[in-house]
Order: sequence, then C-alpha cells, then structure tokens
Amino acid sequence: MSATAGSRADRGRARRRVDLTVVLALVLPLVVLAAVLTLSPRQRAEQVHPPELAPLGRADLGCPRGVTAAAAVRVAGEAPAPAEAEVRPLPHSGEGEPQPLAVPAAGVAVVAAQREAAVVTGRDELAPGLRALRLDGRRLAAVACALPSPELVHRARCPVDPRLRARAGQPGRRGCGGRRHRLLAPRRPRRPRPPRPAHPRSVLDGRRPRGDRPASGDLAARLVVSRGRVVTSVLDQVGRAGAGVESWEWLPAQAAPDGATLLVGVAPGPGRRRLVVANPGDSEARATVRLVTPQSLFAPADAPELRLAPGAVGTLNLAPVLRGSSGKDVLGVLVEGTGPVTAGLAMSVGSDRALVSGGGRVTTDAAAVLPPGRARVELAGASSPGVADIVSLGADGTQLATERVELVPERGAVVELPRGTAVVRVSVQRASVVGSVVVTARGTVVLPLTESVRSDLQPWVFPAG
Repeated sequence: MSATAGSRADRGRARRRVDLTVVLALVLPLVVLAAVLTLSPRQRAEQVHPPELAPLGRADLGCPRGVTAAAAVRVAGEAPAPAEAEVRPLPHSGEGEPQPLAVPAAGVAVVAAQREAAVVTGRDELAPGLRALRLDGRRLAAVACALPSPELVHRARCPVDPRLRARAGQPGRRGCGGRRHRLLAPRRPRRPRPPRPAHPRSVLDGRRPRGDRPASGDLAARLVVSRGRVVTSVLDQVGRAGAGVESWEWLPAQAAPDGATLLVGVAPGPGRRRLVVANPGDSEARATVRLVTPQSLFAPADAPELRLAPGAVGTLNLAPVLRGSSGKDVLGVLVEGTGPVTAGLAMSVGSDRALVSGGGRVTTDAAAVLPPGRARVELAGASSPGVADIVSLGADGTQLATERVELVPERGAVVELPRGTAVVRVSVQRASVVGSVVVTARGTVVLPLTESVRSDLQPWVFPAG
C-alpha cells in the first residue's frame, strides 16, 4: 500500500470517529432529559427535601458588657446531670480565651467579676433550654442574655448617653453583613442625627444636636440584619448634665413591630409610668391602650389615642390612669395600633427605674434566670382557656414550689415565688400566653419569659456521587 492510500484511510477513520463523537454529544443529553421527564411529579418532588427539625446540639447566648467591676453572669440549664458550659469574653480588642463553667443539674452557675461582654455556649444536653443573665449595679440592674436575632427594636429615654451595642451572634464570626440602624424620634426641630454603621463590636453613641445641650427625648432604634443574626443590647444611662451618671438600665428589645403589643410586668406603687410607642412604618398610625388585671381587660376612659406620624415616636403618661381606682391591680398594658408599632413602658419605682418591653408568646414552656430578691410571675393575654404550671428552683437545683394557675382570655394571673428562687420554669397547656417576672430587691427589674428553644432546622444534603 502506498503512502497516499494509507493517509486516505487514516482520514476516513478520523471522520468516522468525529462523527461518532458528534452523535454522542447530541444523543446523550436527549436520553438524560427523557429519563428525567419519565419521572412522575411525585418522584421529582421526593428528590427535594426541606430542612428538618433536629434536636438542638449547640446554643450561643450573647451577654452585654457590664458597667461596674461587680458585674456577673448567671448561667442555668435543663440538663439531667451536671454539664459544662463555655464562657468566652469579648473585649473591645481581640478575643478572650474560652473559660469552662460547671453548671449543676437544674441549678445556677455564677461567673463573678465578669465585666466584659461574653458569649455563653452550651452543647449537647446543655443546649436545649440554656439560659443566662447579666447582673450588675448597686441598684438592681439585670438583663437576659439573648439568642441571635435578625431584627430587634429598642426604645430609650436619652437625657444623657444612650448607647447601642451590637455584637456578632456566633463565636469567632467577625462580620454580620447588611446592618441598618434606624433611629425614630418625636417630630421636633432638635433631633439626634442617625449614627454611622459600625463594626459588630463597636459602640454607637447617641449623637447630640448642634449646641451644648445634650439630646433629650424618646427614641426608638431599629436594627435589621439582611444576612445572619446578631445580639444587641442598649444601656440607657440617666443623669444630669455635668453631674455624672445617676443610674443605668438595660433596655429590653422587641423582636419586631406588631399590630398588638402586650406589656406585662407593671410594678405597683406610686411613681411615673411612661408609655413609649414608635411607628417604624411609612404611613400614619393610631394607637390605643387597654389595661389588663386579674379580673378583666378594659379601656380606661381618660386614656387618649396616640397619633403617630411615619417614623415618629409618641409618649403617653399612664401615671394618672394607674393611680385611680381603675388602675388598681393592673399587671399589663395592651397597645393596639392601626399598623405595626413597637411599645415600651418606663416606670419609676422608688429611686430606681424599671423598663418593660413587648415579650413573645409562650406556647409550650419558658424559663428565666433570676437575680436575688422577691419575685413574682405575671401572665396575661391567654389565647384560649388553659393552664400554666410554675416551678420554682433554687440555685442548687432544689425544687422550692410548684403551682398551677388557670389561664382565661382577657384576664391576667399573678403568682408569688418563694424566697431563694433562682430559676423559674413555666409550662403552658392548651393556650399561649405572654409573661414576665418582676423582681424587687435594691431596685426593680422586669424580665420577660421567653420560649425555650429545643430544636434546630437542619438542611437536607444530597449524597455525593
């Protein structure tokens, strides 16, 4: 065979190989598509799985920075046996070393002289129902350490120095992304300028208007996170200009604006009772007030309606209403708006202040870690007739008392807790309810009851190959 004939044969074989490759490239996608189309809609749907609920294996709580050297953190869990938590301080520069903390079964562990902000982590059996409390001050000042959240609203009375502290919600995470801080204020000529966005560990100081006078008025700060979750805390310092800070209190947050906000935990006795309502929407809203007692839910005759411009804050003095005969035994304030609003109640109790914010509903069980003092549980806003079992535990986990109360719509309930109660657990059946714990010692603090978190959403992952 000549060289010319051999080359012609090679070119013929190459054309056949190219033709076979082209055919496979055209046919194989069609075969795969036909195989997919032969599956029924039900079979195709079975290939996609939504996230599934799984037992909570880790919980992280964010505790704000303390004010004095006597600041402490109290930690409690529901593990059946003693377990170990992790407390990681978060100083302004760098990160602290994690510190192990032994938590007794059903009891309370204390981290004394812990002034820095901290993340409390519980794993495995300690994660479900993990609770922590930041405690500080010559007078009673305390706030519950919170789980990360995508949106929070704080309200403040700021004659001196309101400060917003935002911290990343997960250990070791440097950024939270997409933060937006919005300050709502009364419609006045002199109003604070909104603060600049900050690092997750920075402090946003309340801005002062031009001039020498400090900013004065009622504010609401709304924090929205577009990606991830954060823990925020607001320390409200009150004093006279040039005379230093007289007292401070952490401002509880409301998860999101709502058309009906129930504030539970009205302290008895004389003093100021100032209701602050914010309208974060873009249209005008009106808000009305009703009061909750153990006997009824009613609208006081002399309580005016609040008209709120878009992005504005309104206030209402409830002291005259609560001092009258109609205000006797009031334990809650229901704020109803024509649009989503947020509400808070600032109270003067003796020489101390107490702040109440709208709490979330409890549908199954809730708990709270308490500071030392006399405490009582207040429940209101029952969605239907039901019962609530209230268990008081000492610092060593000893059960001090158990009491069952009836839940009735449009009525409240009050349960006094025995002295020495360090943890209170509330279990609700056949209803949902809003509750708070009012603690009185060197001052007064109101701690909302929050639903226990026992499960987490786990994504479904396709197997490899």
